[in-house]
Amino acid sequence: MRVGVGVLRSQPMGDSKSSATFVRRTERITLRSANPDDAEFLHSLRSLADPRLTSWSPLKEPQYLREFIRKLTAEDPLFALIISRNDTNESVGHCVLHKFGDLRSREITIHVHPSHNRLGFASDALKLLVAEGLSLHLSYLIAKIHPENTSSIHLFSRYGFHESGEKSSDLSIFQLDLTSPQCTP
Repeated sequence: MRVGVGVLRSQPMGDSKSSATFVRRTERITLRSANPDDAEFLHSLRSLADPRLTSWSPLKEPQYLREFIRKLTAEDPLFALIISRNDTNESVGHCVLHKFGDLRSREITIHVHPSHNRLGFASDALKLLVAEGLSLHLSYLIAKIHPENTSSIHLFSRYGFHESGEKSSDLSIFQLDLTSPQCTP
């Protein structure tokens, strides 16, 4: 499958204390580095998540999330990303593109608020993340998906991710080989 996007641009924005930011756009969304002001939104998304996935986390309160965001995005501006609608500038979800295993792989997580599901925002975000993986000359992108999450399985499969046969807890691991000739910018 060919993966293509329009013009991708980086722009400085957000907290002036951040050393690096990430901004990419499609016609419908902007994907940008999170900043401490996004803590309330991220906290609201976390409160909707499956408690099995968040119960272990020390980041149960927005004040802890603010510091966590500040620290991690300073180290890696792709670690926490906000998805916002271009027509309303409303935050609708978040993504993570974090280092996985060796430096040539990254793991993708996408979470869209339920009130914005099935509007194509996750698809647009995934398109931008795959393009970013290609621009970083990564070898693989990985996604861990619960077998019952058929919407995510379908989305990632549309972009060329294949189930690897490996498991992480009760999650299936899907991967995209970015070195494959079918995966071109």
